[in-house]
Amino acid sequence: MPSHPLRVAVVCSSNQNRSMEAHNILSKRGFDVRSFGTGSHVKLPGPAPDKPNVYDFKTTYVQMYNDLVRKDKELYTQNGILHMLDRNKRIKSKPERFQNCKDKFDLVVTCEERVYDQVLEDLNSREQETLQPVHVINVDIQDNHEEATLGAFLICELCQCFRLHVAEKHDAVQLSGTLQRKSTDILLMAMNALLHSFQNIIVLLIQGEDGVCDCMCGRHQVHHVIPFDETQHMVAYEENSVLANMMTQKQMCVMSGVIFGLCISWFFHWLERARLKYWR
Repeated sequence: MPSHPLRVAVVCSSNQNRSMEAHNILSKRGFDVRSFGTGSHVKLPGPAPDKPNVYDFKTTYVQMYNDLVRKDKELYTQNGILHMLDRNKRIKSKPERFQNCKDKFDLVVTCEERVYDQVLEDLNSREQETLQPVHVINVDIQDNHEEATLGAFLICELCQCFRLHVAEKHDAVQLSGTLQRKSTDILLMAMNALLHSFQNIIVLLIQGEDGVCDCMCGRHQVHHVIPFDETQHMVAYEENSVLANMMTQKQMCVMSGVIFGLCISWFFHWLERARLKYWR
């Protein structure tokens, strides 16, 4: 167990979006954290995909901000780049390159597989001095503002889990198992929110805008209307005015098929994007 606080490094390509969002969240949670990029230059989106804004790592966030304001303030305000740079300059003065930093860390979290490989290549090329282990974990995060925010909270959960295991002197196998359970919990919450949002759409497609069931479940004998209130399906029977919960066979088939397909596709999507790699 180290006598010092957990030293964390978060690394992406340009030290602008993903690593800085995680840096911001972790610093607010009390972690000793630094953020880096591994690219040869800092790249920010430009007016076209093939025309990025390229800067040296020595360029400060304020200089980048002022340069983009001069080029097209409206464009870079709309796409969120100016807001991102404004956040960055409040955290530190300029981006940093991981290969140029020789400080020691207990945990290095990378934000994509290519960056993970670059970090490992750099660490393996360094001369061993202290022989202290460093844990490198990759969390794949798409490089956009929304995914960076979600990824930052996942990285924060990961760091809290890691700190707990270091304090309790647990080994790497126990840590890996806990991280997998954390990922599973996040997957279940994401799936639950996704299915909840789709439920309204599915029921509307089955019932129509007027909420009248179009199935053949005895409509010659009973006319029923199924309003949807996000908690239950209330069925109004004209014959006895009794409210009851029901879901027709047609609805069950459609809902079951769609939910099963969403679960399978989302599960494989999650495995691709949120897989955790552990290296010691």
